[in-house]
Amino acid sequence: MNPFITKNTKTKKLILTGFSLVIVLMTLIIIISMTEFKYASQQLQEIVNVNNYKKKLVETMHISAFKRVSSLQRMVLLNDAFEQDDEAMFIDEQGSVFTRARQNLLMTKLNKEEINLLDEQSQFAQLTVPIIRHIVNLTREGKIEEAQNLIQSELIPAQQIIFQALSNLQNIQEKNINTAFSSMLTTQNFSRYYMLGLGLTAAILSIMIAILTYRRVRRAEHQLSYEKERAQITLQNIVDGVITTNEKGLIDFINPTAAALTGWHQNLAIGQPLLNVLNINDVEMNKCCTSSEELSTCNNDSLILLTRDNKKIAIEYNTANLPSDKLSNKGLVVTFQDVTKARELTQTLSYQATHDPLTGLYNRMAFEEKLESRIKDSRNKKQTHVLCFLDLDYFKEVNDSAGHVAGDELLIQLTKIFSKHVRNSDFLARMGGDEFAIILENCNTDKALDITEDIRHEVNEHHFEWLGKVYRVSVSIGITIITHNAKDNAHVLAQADKACYLAKESGRNLIKFYTDTKKIPFNEMHDA
Repeated sequence: MNPFITKNTKTKKLILTGFSLVIVLMTLIIIISMTEFKYASQQLQEIVNVNNYKKKLVETMHISAFKRVSSLQRMVLLNDAFEQDDEAMFIDEQGSVFTRARQNLLMTKLNKEEINLLDEQSQFAQLTVPIIRHIVNLTREGKIEEAQNLIQSELIPAQQIIFQALSNLQNIQEKNINTAFSSMLTTQNFSRYYMLGLGLTAAILSIMIAILTYRRVRRAEHQLSYEKERAQITLQNIVDGVITTNEKGLIDFINPTAAALTGWHQNLAIGQPLLNVLNINDVEMNKCCTSSEELSTCNNDSLILLTRDNKKIAIEYNTANLPSDKLSNKGLVVTFQDVTKARELTQTLSYQATHDPLTGLYNRMAFEEKLESRIKDSRNKKQTHVLCFLDLDYFKEVNDSAGHVAGDELLIQLTKIFSKHVRNSDFLARMGGDEFAIILENCNTDKALDITEDIRHEVNEHHFEWLGKVYRVSVSIGITIITHNAKDNAHVLAQADKACYLAKESGRNLIKFYTDTKKIPFNEMHDA
């Protein structure tokens, strides 16, 4: 046999074997690549759908919980029993909406962190249910002040924890989407590098295979782009503002909510340093931080966003580092919400809990807290304060003859007289009905007598006109000195009350000082 023919035959066999191996290998790579792309695409699709569904359920829970608290607050403010019943039915309805959404969420596939957050939310939700029922019952019984106190002290703190848990659930779902994108990109790069390597070693056949593979990769990229676009649409339509930065701290994405809150158009915000757009200050309008790294140190309870057109918006926000490779630093994602209305509601509830709704003065609860503080000051700092107890004379006759509307108007007018004579450092409160109290801080008896005599005199000279008829009232005032010997609120109030009672018994329209001998040896003022 010819050696050349034998050698040539062996070469052909080697070439055919080599090309066959390349074709087999390329075929395997293509199959594996397409399978991975398909699997990653399906996985991304599933993650986006599941997380969108979860997010919708969480938003439903969040909205129903907020509506329930708002309706409960409205119910407390209503006087009509039928309107209260309507609000009670609405509260129960929102509770059912919340429960159904949570049950549907539990039927989805949840990770350990989501389960823990739901358990945390459930614990506090179980605590709020009896509180809500108790507040409804108190409202129906007419115990409005007690109901408002319960809302402020127990319900709102529990609801804030529930809201935080729901916000954390939303953050987890966004994190899952970002993780899916990273996994898809990793799979794509892995397959592409291997196909290019084989193309260089397989010459023309490898080029042909590479062209075919490239076409398939392009189709996969289009699919990935489609899925990414869907995810971006999801981010752009969520209720929270979302901003992401690159490794240099420059903004590379801002959703419409964030653009609307900051006042920066999306095109103008891209490429800007984060803190130029997200101009965060505290309530005193001091700069919260000077670099992105300091964002985590700001106190969310007192943050103000200064928009591009100098508007002030109360916000809360969260930050997280974006995934990065070893060659570059991490980018940052910031999510934030407008909590202006929530803070205003909290401030309103706080005001209502400490102020008298008719006169706008501090109520008895706020007064007792202030009195306790001044008693402690007297003990610890050796300060001397004065407590004045004011009881209107002949007020019942105005109520009985002219009606409660006239009585309320008279109380408002007298409140202005009281307020005019007290100092900025003093504390004026309505104790209930026609009784008032004043704490004169760091005040001696002579100054206390001057202030109370001015009040007594002007009230006595005040002519109250109602429907063509003139009414006159006066005020009896009992005064006690708060010194380091003061025991507690009840003890000091009892002293002032005894002095006021003595003023009433002695003829009304008088000022009496309390002494342990139950006599008034000094500073006694009578009707002029």
